[in-house]
Amino acid sequence: MTRLLSGVLLRVLIAGAFGSLMQISALAEGLAQVRFSGAVGPGIKSHLVEVEIGDAVGHDPVILHLHLAHGTTGAELAALVARRAKSAGLDVTLTASNDKGASLWIDRAAFVNVRLGAGLVADVSCVEGPPSLVKILPPQAIKQACRAHMTASTAIISNGRPPLRGSISLEAELQPKTDSAAIATALWEAGQKVWQSERPGSNAWRPIKAIEGGILTGFSATMEGKGDWRLEVTL
Repeated sequence: MTRLLSGVLLRVLIAGAFGSLMQISALAEGLAQVRFSGAVGPGIKSHLVEVEIGDAVGHDPVILHLHLAHGTTGAELAALVARRAKSAGLDVTLTASNDKGASLWIDRAAFVNVRLGAGLVADVSCVEGPPSLVKILPPQAIKQACRAHMTASTAIISNGRPPLRGSISLEAELQPKTDSAAIATALWEAGQKVWQSERPGSNAWRPIKAIEGGILTGFSATMEGKGDWRLEVTL
């Protein structure tokens, strides 16, 4: 009897460990989408942007700090990032919808960091689950306020029933002199009525689940405004 119970306990421990590893793996990598749109200008002759992408496979990350000419569109920037990412070995797909916007899809993504502004916008999405960390850093060259938009798709799972799906969102007005720790606090406070979240670091934030108990099945973040705010999303 003791041997039987030991065997059952061992199987439970192995299953629990495997489940934990799968959960960690899901948080560490997945499919990410970066939707680039807009254009540099008007009234801005040139502008420096930052785009940084890493995968969970072990390829060298793509680190691009680019001085862009007036009128450069999000679609043009996406095409360049896609070419550099493919050259580095990352698994990426570029899809364009119009002359100013395009989406970059990164399989097995580990992180996406962007600093745009000046008319360019990046909407960063974790397509298959929640992020493990979100960080926003204040602007440097164009010190203007922005509105941070965070949205998530949710699902309440019940045995024998189809998932009950929904969506939640938050907005936070951010001032250029706000430091990253205060920004993380603002995101945490702004979302208290819609989802549970935590502070994995003094200047970071991450959503966990909807306040009514639904799991997060996807997440998007974008910074609206001309200021060159930096958005960092870790899967």
